[in-house]
Amino acid sequence: MDPSTTTTTTTLLGTVWTVSRWALGLWLVGGISVASLVAAHQEGKIWKAIDAKLTWWGWSKVVWFNVFWCGCCFLGSTAIVARYIFTLQFVTTPYRLARIQMADQAHYVSWWTAHFCLTVLIGTVRVQGLEHLPPLVGIVNEADEEAREQQQQQQQQQQQQQQQQQQQQQQQQSSPSNKEQNQQQQQQHYDHHHQNNNSNNNNTTIDPNHPPPNNNDNNTNILRHRHQLPAPVYIANHASQLDVAVVYHAMSPTRRFQWVAKQSIAYLPGVGQIAILAQNILIQRRSRSSRSSGDPTRHQTNRPKDQTNRPTTSTTTTSSSSSTSARHEHLFAQSNRSVSQQGIPVLFFPQGTRWMAQRLPFKDGAFIVAQTNQSPMVPMSIDIPVGIWNSPHPLSLVLPRWLLQHWFGKTTMDTKPVITLTVHPPIPVTADSNRQALKEQCQAVIYQAVPNILKVERPPLEEEEEEEEDQHKEDNPPTTKKTE
Repeated sequence: MDPSTTTTTTTLLGTVWTVSRWALGLWLVGGISVASLVAAHQEGKIWKAIDAKLTWWGWSKVVWFNVFWCGCCFLGSTAIVARYIFTLQFVTTPYRLARIQMADQAHYVSWWTAHFCLTVLIGTVRVQGLEHLPPLVGIVNEADEEAREQQQQQQQQQQQQQQQQQQQQQQQQSSPSNKEQNQQQQQQHYDHHHQNNNSNNNNTTIDPNHPPPNNNDNNTNILRHRHQLPAPVYIANHASQLDVAVVYHAMSPTRRFQWVAKQSIAYLPGVGQIAILAQNILIQRRSRSSRSSGDPTRHQTNRPKDQTNRPTTSTTTTSSSSSTSARHEHLFAQSNRSVSQQGIPVLFFPQGTRWMAQRLPFKDGAFIVAQTNQSPMVPMSIDIPVGIWNSPHPLSLVLPRWLLQHWFGKTTMDTKPVITLTVHPPIPVTADSNRQALKEQCQAVIYQAVPNILKVERPPLEEEEEEEEDQHKEDNPPTTKKTE
């Protein structure tokens, strides 16, 4: 080989490696930094609405919480993919079984990351009602599950062939003129059907809880804990980004579940890779412009009078409705497959967004999934103390009390804050259940264990006291006594 060609190839490969390394570093550092700042801004708005503004210490804790979370998830996802490549699992293990194994590993990484971030930066989590979680039925071999699904597909094909034969027989009786051709076709279908019966021997019924034995090698046997079919549907209130980490304290590393989250997190460093490996259900949320364009009567009162009765075009409505139906089909298809076939629970935040200043009503997604599969619903209440970000933890574990009071002032949260997670008894759901009544029941159960922050009276500020006194003087001017 020409030395000049070798030098050129080496230089090109070195340039590609350098550019790729810088691009990866920029995406990792820039993505984590931007995501952490955006999360801190959103948390600031949430806590400001309940008169608990974040201090400089609270802002820094939100940023570091997201940095630790993204960093741990990135390291974990990189280790999972590297293990899949260097152990040659893409050669020895079918892709479907390897995806299930990587999903279990991604769940363990998320579980460990949640415990690490909460313990180091936030405090402790007290879990109540763990006995209300549905029990696991046992360990399932995914290779056996795959063999069972193949047998079910073969049975469906045989049933379709039998239906085709019955239709052909009916056609033969109605048209006796084509007797010879019909006899030949019938003989061909009969021979094909007889060969399938002799080769498959699928006349026995299949129990989903006891799949047939697998004849594959031990390398393809992937064991997984599974719930009883159909799996439960978990729902919880959503007040802060801490809720995502708190829920993992109720689940063990073997109790895998799937999130329903917005699709934009797939682009975050670390978090997106773990969400994809864990096979979480990612949906695309509509923007404000699409929501306003999809509803022709939205903000109709703000329009001029000559435009209120003007008919709207059906193009925007049709496009928005079609995109909404596509999102719903994607959500319900993945949720139904996880709950009814794979035995994996699905967790919803039915509020749709996180907010603490108001008890938002629940949306229909989780209840439609539970009603379709007749899955029990397990409500969970997350009680986050007010001002938890501003607490001096973890500095309160190492610094003296007088120094903490000098930096943070006299605060009541000078010890380790405690977040309370309450697991309520499961609510049975049938196909005939009233969805609105079910939503109201779940709202009452979840919100009764969470204090209503709006009802907590805070002491008035000095400026407000002066304004109230001035207003009282204006309303009630001083009266002079009449002299006799």
